[in-house]
Amino acid sequence: MSKKNIILIDPQEVFICGLIKILEEKENINILDYTYRYDKVSAILDKDADFYLICPEFQEDNENGIIRMAIDKNINHSTIFMINELSATHNFYIENKIFKGYIHKKSNRSIYLDMIDSIFKNEFYIDPSLTIILSQNNSNNEYIDDIKKVYHLTNREYEIFFLLSKGYSNIEIADRLCISEKTVRNNLTSVYKKLGINSRTEAIIFSQKINKK
Repeated sequence: MSKKNIILIDPQEVFICGLIKILEEKENINILDYTYRYDKVSAILDKDADFYLICPEFQEDNENGIIRMAIDKNINHSTIFMINELSATHNFYIENKIFKGYIHKKSNRSIYLDMIDSIFKNEFYIDPSLTIILSQNNSNNEYIDDIKKVYHLTNREYEIFFLLSKGYSNIEIADRLCISEKTVRNNLTSVYKKLGINSRTEAIIFSQKINKK
């Protein structure tokens, strides 16, 4: 099997889990570069590699910046994120397979090896422990999916309404979905029309009422 070139971002975090050591023991992997400084991430992501392993334990704005960078540089389909917990944004990216995969930062050696085997086979990978959490999150938000089906919301409208129902502002929604604030406003206008409401407050109340069914 030919060697794969992998770039690591934020080695101080992943090293706690022993991932660097595991990768260095694999004969079919070259570690090209790694950094934990946010101001170097853009330059590192410009380097060509087969895969990028990112543990973006930066401030939230910086993490969103890394997500945007990965998408803008068209490397999201070869990027694996290591995280502590799933956010609404992570849920969305996992469900739609926007990135190559997700793995929990505190997973054990066998999980890391499974991840490596999967990405070598060009398969989407999600840590089993995250699958359980994702399933719980989805069961708690089944009412959102009901809204999508009944009111014929598009995928984008559905995701924006989901984040709005959680209390996010337009700017925050735009940041989490890597879209413009104008796009958020335009989609919300469509959502309001389809739901027969007129404001953000009414949208939140609408969501709360549906959630009680």
